[in-house]
Amino acid sequence: MKASKKRIYSILATIFLLIGAALIYSYLIKPTYAQIDVLRGQIITKSQLIDEYENYLTKIQSLLNEYQGVSKNFQDLISLALPNEPNVPQAINQINGLASISGLKIEQLDIRQSFLKPTANSSAIKSVGTLEMNVKFGGGNYSSIRSFFQRLETNSSLINLIDLKMQSEDNGNNLSFDATVDSYYQGN
Repeated sequence: MKASKKRIYSILATIFLLIGAALIYSYLIKPTYAQIDVLRGQIITKSQLIDEYENYLTKIQSLLNEYQGVSKNFQDLISLALPNEPNVPQAINQINGLASISGLKIEQLDIRQSFLKPTANSSAIKSVGTLEMNVKFGGGNYSSIRSFFQRLETNSSLINLIDLKMQSEDNGNNLSFDATVDSYYQGN
């Protein structure tokens, strides 16, 4: 073979190799680089999300540690407002104490315990029952009645006023009233 033919073949082989390299670059390498850029963006986004979640977890853990001791006190406060059983003597003492502090006399007191009201299908929420108390008060004026209801409103137990009927005694200076209040408790 002559040297000129060898040069032509080597030039043609070089051209085919360059064309092949260009085709491999454009059809195989360039699309792969686009996929790599998309995957890098996803990695960055997910790593930022993980960092954010870790930050939230540390904040939650610090809050849990902070309120660990408070939970017992909070549970005791909830038990004061919503006892675990129908504590009739406590309910009577609260109504009697509020009445005597306000300058009222209890003339009659009737208590009726209702059945527990079932809650939704959740084991975390207990059933709630009520003690319905019909109380007849006497010997008070408007300010003592108002004082009684203000104290009832800020009482530690959860008590709702359901019904109220007021009557005037004597010449209008003394008032008597019948009140129906509900005191609540938790079932087991």
